[in-house]
Amino acid sequence: MIPMKRRWFGRRGPRRRSDAAADRVGYQEWIGKYDRLSETDREEVLGDIDAIGSPPKVTVLLLVRDGNTDHIADTVESVRRQLYRRWQLLVLDVTGAATLPPTLGDDPRIELSGEVDGIKTRSANTFLEAGQGSYLVFVECGDQLAETALYCVVRVGLDNPGVEVIYSYEDRIDRDDRREKPHFKPAWSPDLLLGYNYIGGLLACKFALVRRVGGFRSGSRHCLLYDLLLRCTEDL
Repeated sequence: MIPMKRRWFGRRGPRRRSDAAADRVGYQEWIGKYDRLSETDREEVLGDIDAIGSPPKVTVLLLVRDGNTDHIADTVESVRRQLYRRWQLLVLDVTGAATLPPTLGDDPRIELSGEVDGIKTRSANTFLEAGQGSYLVFVECGDQLAETALYCVVRVGLDNPGVEVIYSYEDRIDRDDRREKPHFKPAWSPDLLLGYNYIGGLLACKFALVRRVGGFRSGSRHCLLYDLLLRCTEDL
């Protein structure tokens, strides 16, 4: 499964149209073979969720910044469609312009922050304290989660209690809502992470770990999640 889909409007450098088309066709074939959830698969996932004795809550933190609020409803709806239902959604609005459609704003599991001017870390961390989950999942405006994404986070955490940071594959969504440009990420590599943030989304951390490293840090506005990730993985 590809747990994370990012809305993407750009292109990465020059590329022949035939190559891009061939890649897209090949990826669509891969999706059809490996990334389609059948009703039987869905029932098995739901049955496994029901069998979890004390299901942990997952806090999803949606970061809205850079004036990109057009697709906030897509991201929120992808959280609401999760097969794993024990979640809360904190919408951290840096722009002060984010609004939830009326059909979304009445969900008691969703909390929208007021404006956090320039993402002042004190205000952001205070809002983060509203989190009730065992796991903290970071997404950004325009991201869409596969319906099994939060289930996968919980299942990996339950099967591997010592694991404190979880990440996933992701792909892109073009202007026509077609999935493309899959990013199949390598195994854990601290040296590679020091070079650039290859983990991207979906990123999930144990909430206790995020609190232990102090949450967001002042001065990290443009690399907020990368800075937090480096501190969370410093001793791994």
